[in-house]
Amino acid sequence: MLGTIAILFAYIGITSYQFKGGGDVLHLIFPDTVTPELGTYIIAVFVILTTALAGMSSVAYMDVAIGSLVTVICVIAAPYLFLLAGGWAGLHHALPPEYFQVLGNYRLDAHGVQQSVGMGIVRGMEFLVPVLLLMLGNQVMYQKFFSARSEKDARVSVVGWVLGTVLLETLIVAIAVFGRALYPTGEVALHPREIIPYTARHGLPA
Repeated sequence: MLGTIAILFAYIGITSYQFKGGGDVLHLIFPDTVTPELGTYIIAVFVILTTALAGMSSVAYMDVAIGSLVTVICVIAAPYLFLLAGGWAGLHHALPPEYFQVLGNYRLDAHGVQQSVGMGIVRGMEFLVPVLLLMLGNQVMYQKFFSARSEKDARVSVVGWVLGTVLLETLIVAIAVFGRALYPTGEVALHPREIIPYTARHGLPA
């Protein structure tokens, strides 16, 4: 029961920020006609209707293609943006010193006052726990593991899944950091959650 409640609340949050992310992308593509709020509603209606009418099969067959495409793009984009930002020296010059500390700016409150290490850990867990719940509660992955031909194949799949997730999440965070160094001002500074799609549009070659 507790696991069901945890997964329910986790997926409500995860689904909501995926809708918001889609709305931000639509706003970046059509900045003069689609606001982030309108884009969120458009994405939500499209996803809900598609899933309700065609079932999960409407998106399941695209998982491998989309995942492979995103992985390849991230592997190429991360070093490209790193060099574009001026390398390690350029990052140190463009970013605040907190970015190079273990807890970063998690120890800073809304007024820029540094708080205790414990508070920094708590704020860091606020980002870590939803990701863990997403991984542990992803029923599609469990279905794929249980459909393995043998216990050995299932074990290899789990190891590959964990390593792949760590690699991809690291690349995504790195792209966000490089984007912050490249675009410290402007609209994206007011809406930092848009940094990855903004960097993809303005920092990567078309």
